[in-house]
Amino acid sequence: MREPSTTHVYFDGQITEADKARPSLWSYSLHYGYGVFEGLRAYDHGGTARIFRLDEHVERLYASARTLGIPLEHDRAALAEAHHEVLRANGLTAGYIRPIVFVGDGLSGLTTRDLDVHVAILAWSWEAGHAVPPPGVRLCVSARRRPPADSFPPHAKATGNYVVSKLAHNEAVARGYDDAVMLDADGHVAEATALNIFAVRGDRLLTPAPHACLPGITRAAVMELAAGAGLDVREAVMDVPALTGADEVFLTSTAAGVRPVWQVEERPIGSGTTGPVTRRLAELYDDLVSR
Repeated sequence: MREPSTTHVYFDGQITEADKARPSLWSYSLHYGYGVFEGLRAYDHGGTARIFRLDEHVERLYASARTLGIPLEHDRAALAEAHHEVLRANGLTAGYIRPIVFVGDGLSGLTTRDLDVHVAILAWSWEAGHAVPPPGVRLCVSARRRPPADSFPPHAKATGNYVVSKLAHNEAVARGYDDAVMLDADGHVAEATALNIFAVRGDRLLTPAPHACLPGITRAAVMELAAGAGLDVREAVMDVPALTGADEVFLTSTAAGVRPVWQVEERPIGSGTTGPVTRRLAELYDDLVSR
């Protein structure tokens, strides 16, 4: 994987050269993990960039900031348009976009009342910034649990929330797996480290109820596609045997799209390869983002 490169970024209301927009080492968010972000993809449509579900991502960015008590006062329409401006400034008609909201200088305790809030948007070529994924994912079940909702709001896409995900991913890699299933405080399936999870049983598509996971925008899109394809789509309380005994399992995210799971711990899923429902939903999703 090559390192992503970008010449220009959006920073606090304007497009600027990337190497001139560097946060301070005194940044509150750098020290305390107090920020929110999004991940979006733009797809080339005849030489023009189209950002998939931009409005939903921008809305979630604002909602995450509200949940964490971070005042995000930028005009919403202008911030949405800034995503396109960053793509144009970097000559991109397709790529990955990362807006982030963070708190600036100030390390005198935990108060942020008088600290500045900054907004940055980065964009880079998809091929440059992401490794080629395996054809099928091998998952372990992590010992790390998703924090309960009364400790950390799962619907906020917050920077600090990914520390637990990172620890679970470290565990998976150390054990020779690609990623990890994370359970909630009660031992039910929540999600993978940064992806939502689905199980196929016959004509039924199950996914964990979002009380302990981020209800992803790609997750919602796939649920809509599945219902339109005639599947019985349900949110449910799921345990690990619901995965290992499923006909098919797959993951979803903006970055990954629809990603088939071939194995959970030592148990192959179904035939141990990509199943027909997963393949069909991946095709439908690819068609959706290419429109």
